[in-house]
Order: sequence, then structure tokens, then C-alpha cells
Amino acid sequence: MLNKIRLHKNLKGMIGPFILFSFFIMAIFAPWIAPFDLKTLNDSFLSPVLSPGNTHFLGTNDIGQDIFSELIFGARVSLLIGLAAAILATLIGGFIGIVSGFFRKIIDDILMRITDIFLLIPGLPLIIILSAYIGPGIGKIIIVISLLSWPATARVVRARVLQVREAAFVMSAKSLGAGNFSIMFKHILPNTLEILFAKGSLAVAGAMLTEAGISFLGLGDPVHKSWGMMLNDAFSNGGVVGGRFWWYLPPIFCICLSVLGFTLSGYVVLHKNDEHYFSQSGCLNKFISKSNKPEIDSEKNNPVFVKELNVKFQNSDGATLQVLDNINFGIKKNEKIALIGETGSGKSILLLALLRLLPSDARVSGKIMVKNKNIFNFSDEEMRKVRGRKIAYIPQGTGNALNPVQKIAFQVAEPFRIGQGFKKKAAIKKAVALLDKMGIENAEKRAFDYPHHYSGGMKQRALIAMALAGQADLLLADEPTKGLDRNKCNDILKIFLNLNQKTILAVTHDLLFAEKFADRIAVMYASRLVETAPKESFFLNPLHPFSQAMIAAMPSHGLQVLTGFTPMQNRCNEQGCNFRIKCGKAFDKCFKKPPFFKIGDHQVRCWLYAP
Repeated sequence: MLNKIRLHKNLKGMIGPFILFSFFIMAIFAPWIAPFDLKTLNDSFLSPVLSPGNTHFLGTNDIGQDIFSELIFGARVSLLIGLAAAILATLIGGFIGIVSGFFRKIIDDILMRITDIFLLIPGLPLIIILSAYIGPGIGKIIIVISLLSWPATARVVRARVLQVREAAFVMSAKSLGAGNFSIMFKHILPNTLEILFAKGSLAVAGAMLTEAGISFLGLGDPVHKSWGMMLNDAFSNGGVVGGRFWWYLPPIFCICLSVLGFTLSGYVVLHKNDEHYFSQSGCLNKFISKSNKPEIDSEKNNPVFVKELNVKFQNSDGATLQVLDNINFGIKKNEKIALIGETGSGKSILLLALLRLLPSDARVSGKIMVKNKNIFNFSDEEMRKVRGRKIAYIPQGTGNALNPVQKIAFQVAEPFRIGQGFKKKAAIKKAVALLDKMGIENAEKRAFDYPHHYSGGMKQRALIAMALAGQADLLLADEPTKGLDRNKCNDILKIFLNLNQKTILAVTHDLLFAEKFADRIAVMYASRLVETAPKESFFLNPLHPFSQAMIAAMPSHGLQVLTGFTPMQNRCNEQGCNFRIKCGKAFDKCFKKPPFFKIGDHQVRCWLYAP
């Protein structure tokens, strides 16, 4: 039964291309296929109104022209108009859809309102009016059809772009410093080509039908006879009344069959990957008040310093979600930091904030100082020069953080081209060498594979290579060992340990990885930073009750799982300690928000350590 279904799908997918191939062969080789050439078709000695026979396979028309030859040469004109109009309409619709879906906001509103106006206009009557007004001619027909056929493509492409722009590989490209047009046409456009091709195929069918309609009404080009003009001749010269079916049935059959071919081809492509969806991740931009005054922070020893950073979102019911609560955090040169905590505590949001890649509805206050300059005062162009070149990002989710339609070598080469100005060949050569350094076996060959040919560990190595290609001083790694087995985790650990001249902030749930990798451990709980300490003292003597619970839950410490529930994020702006709900040591003072207390080489946010 399964084989029958597959055979049915394969046959269905072959019919459309086979029909189109036949018509294209007929159009291309028309002078050799047609029994009479164009010059002979216009000779006056031919016999008019002949029925189909041996000499004239489909008979002759009212002036003696061979209908079969006319049909074959007419394929050239009909296919030319259909293809040219569809290509132009697809280019216009595709461009508007990509720009509208990518930039959104006011640009999206303007372009989509224009699109709506064109969709509301009755298309065929307007095409007829315009064709009658501007006169006959193949070029004019193509322009008229295309200018009124692009809105449907724009709508569909915009919907796909809104989906693709949230994909992790787009976020990865932004984190490497890629500009808007580079992202749109190098990353998003290749992932919309399937829809563009499908809509283009359907647009050819629509354009051919439209051309046949206006030509049938006598508004086509009489010099270059198409199948529509053949119908016009047949009906205007009494073909139907006189019962001469061979005048009008052959062009009708060819129009219907070619439209069927383009339609089937378009739907085959359009529905080929119905189950394929891109995962969503964070997006662009944010609303934040900016000052034109330069800001210098006193933390000169820290090349990156986060000061009083707050990030809030508003959900659909109006509640405020505080995902980062007054974060103060410094990162020293060549320091390796592991940021650990529960899922949803705000760790990944902190990384995105450091790159200024939070979603557009984020409400942000505070400072992020990079080399004594607040990045929230940077223009978009200045921030683009920071991403990938000063701060590089290794996203989590290896399955969707790489562009599925680009080979690995080209993706790793992109930071070399963006940040260092390498030419294409030199960048690819550097990319292959870097992949080899990352431990990709047979890198000269495997570098030119697509992401789906890579295992999870190989994808993670490729993402690390992309981040290293920009030669940034600070690497932000979001769950670099997520979904990998222990052997693969150890391989990634070796790579990180060898990056001696890099400052690394890694978000992880893997405490074994954190213990071997980090110089310093930072702990987050429910949007707040609750403890920082050197690695050795943290794992020997964690101070915060949440840190103690995490260590106790490790297999080497007996898997002692902490019961209870984590507070909702909309409660994270309360004044009390967020962990008191689970904490067995909570007391009255825990209803007030604790400050950081310095205990030896630890900093801990807990009233137990108040002097």
C-alpha cells in the first residue's frame, strides 16, 4: 500500500514537468517540427478552409494558413508572454514580500496596504482596459499582466519571511555582524526560493490564461500570433458558427494542457515540504532611551561590564514579566565564566542583551559597557561592527542554528568576508582550515556538505568555527553541549580549553562541563544573579541555598532533587528573595530583597550572610 502511495505521488510529480518539457521542446524546435515555416504560412497560394488531412494535419484557416504549424509557432509567443510576465511579477512580489517581512513596522504597513489596494482591484477588467489603452505589443502585454499579478506572491513570501527571520541561523548571522541586505538576500532569500518557484509556476499559468483572454478579445499582438490570437481569429471568422472545430479546439487544448503543466509543477514544489517549519528564537532591536552623551564606566579592569541591567516584557494579558532584574556583572580579559541556573532564569536573555539582539518589545534599562562605552548608545551600524568582531555568539540548538540551504564552508567563510574583508576564495580556504582545526575529519571535503549531513557534534564545531572566524575577544556560548553525548561534550570541552586567548561566557546546564571549563561560576535564579565565585571554592563550598541544591542534585553528590516550584516571572519584580518559596532556611527577613554580600571570594545574594 505504501509503495502504491509513493508511486502515485511520483507520477503526480512527473506529469507537470513532462507536459512543460514537451511544450518547451515544441517551442524551441518549432522551425524543424512545423511542416510549414512562418514565411510559407503567409503565402497566398495556400488553400483556405481545408479540413484536417494528410497534407494539413489540423486543416487550414480562412486564409489558408496551416493550423498545426500556426499552433507550434504560437507556443513560442504564449510561453514567452507567460514566462516573462510571471518572472517580472514574481520578482516584484518577492522583493516587496522580503522587504516587508524583514523590516516590518511602518515599512510593512505601507507595502502591505499598497498590496491590499492591488488585491482589491478587479484584475481582468483593468488588464483589458489598460491593454486597450496602451495598444498591442508583446512587451506591453507582459508589463500590464505582471504589474497586476504580483500581490499574491508578495503576501505569501512575506508570510514565509516572517517565519524564517525568527530562525536561529538568522540570529547567528546577525550576531556575526551581517547587515540587513546580507541577511535578506544571503540567508532569508535562499529559504524562500521554493515558494518563489512554486508561485512563479502558478503565475505563468495565470499569465497565459490572461493573455489568451485579452488576445481572444482582439487586444493582443496581431503580428506575433499566440494561441489566444488563434482563438480570436477562429471566433471572428465564423469558426464556431461554421462548425470548424479544428480552428478553435487545438489552441484551447494547448492552453489548458500548458496551464495544467505549470499548475501541477507549482503545487508539487509548494507542498513538497509541508511538514518543515523553522524553530523560533529571539529577534531584532529593542525600545530603549538613548543619550548622545558618552558614558565611561569605572570598571576599567573589565572589558565588558553589565551595570543595573533590567529587561522586561509585557505578555498578552498585560502582566509585566521581569526576565532580568538589576544585573551587575563584570567579565575580565581571558576569563572563562560558566553561567548556570534553571531553565527560564534569564541566562540566554542576558547573552542576547550583550549583543543587543533582544526582541523588539523588550523594555530595557541599565548599561552594558564594552571597552568603557555603553552599547545602548551605539547606532545600528556601530553595533553591527561590534557583533562578530568584538563579541561573537555561539547559539544553542545545533539543528537549526545553521542555514539549511547553504554549505558549511560558505557559512563559516561569511565572518571572514564581513569582518576582515577576505575575498570569496580566500575566505573559503580559511574556513576549511578552521573547520579542520575544530576537528572536522576530512575537512577539505566535508566543509562543502550541507548542515543535514553533519552530526550534532559536527554542527556545534561548525558554529564554534563561525564565532572564531571573526576573531572576537569575547565569545558568548549558549548551551554549547546541549543534546550531545558525553564523548561529544568532552570534544567540545577540549576546544574551549584550547582557546587560551579568548574571554568566554558560557551558559550551560552541564555542571560537569562548567566545573572543568570555567575559571568562575555565576548562578542565576528567577531573573536574578544570586552568586558568583571561583570554580574551586564554588564546587567545594557553595553558599546560596539554590547553589547548594544544584550541587546536591549532581550524580556525584547523591542526586538529591529539590522539590517545590519556581516563582512565575511576573512575580520576579517583588522585593523579597525569589528562592524563599523553595528554601528550607527562609525566615522573616527573606521578604525583603537581599543585596550582594561579599564572603571571602564569593558574592552571594542571601540574608543568611548579612553581617
